Amino acid sequence: MNYSTKTGVAAGLFWLVCGTAQAQQLAPNLQLSGFGSMGVNHASNDSGFFKDTEQGLNFKSDSLVGLKFDFTVNEKAEASIQLLSKGANDWSADVEWAYLGYAIAPELKLRAGKLRLPLFVYSDYLDSRFSLPWVRPPQEVYSVIPTSGYTGAELNYENRIAELQFTAQVYTGEATPDNLVTGASSELSELRGTTLSLAGEYLTLRASYARANIQLGIGDEGVIPAGQYEGSA
Repeated sequence: MNYSTKTGVAAGLFWLVCGTAQAQQLAPNLQLSGFGSMGVNHASNDSGFFKDTEQGLNFKSDSLVGLKFDFTVNEKAEASIQLLSKGANDWSADVEWAYLGYAIAPELKLRAGKLRLPLFVYSDYLDSRFSLPWVRPPQEVYSVIPTSGYTGAELNYENRIAELQFTAQVYTGEATPDNLVTGASSELSELRGTTLSLAGEYLTLRASYARANIQLGIGDEGVIPAGQYEGSA
């Protein structure tokens, strides 16, 4: 029996070379932490079967470096900013999040600023590759949403129920996705959503819902409505 393969099908191999995280106390109320990971991938051709992968060895698309500053204002208030530099973006540094937080009660916290959109289980850890069970998050899930962050506010409640950890989040704001539509700027306005989770030692149950209005800026036509985004996970 004879078998044949077509060279038009891309073959790829991904593996993580290294990942690390460190923290340093710069002052009594200021802590600096950093993390980084270096990855390499290889594809047999340029068919684009794997996202951000070119023919041959590529050391940039899965490598990144991040710095995070945490400032404790007092027992209830804090501020945090994280800078991220990705090889896929030619190592340009971007502010991934920057927010002010306030503990209304031990179980209830308010945060406002530039935040991570909490749609999926690992949304808060997408850039901390060493915290993930994969080299890359599943692109069929995590690449469906055109943005990973938003500017707005969230209310977070956490409490124990018997042996389980219950968490509830409600949030609202706006976002500016990249490359939602080729040749047009885009904006998600009136973004609002909620996330509920119940976690035990061996099982986590989680549900999330989000909704936003989509607006596109196309040339001289200005900003035009383009419908609504509605999703759940």
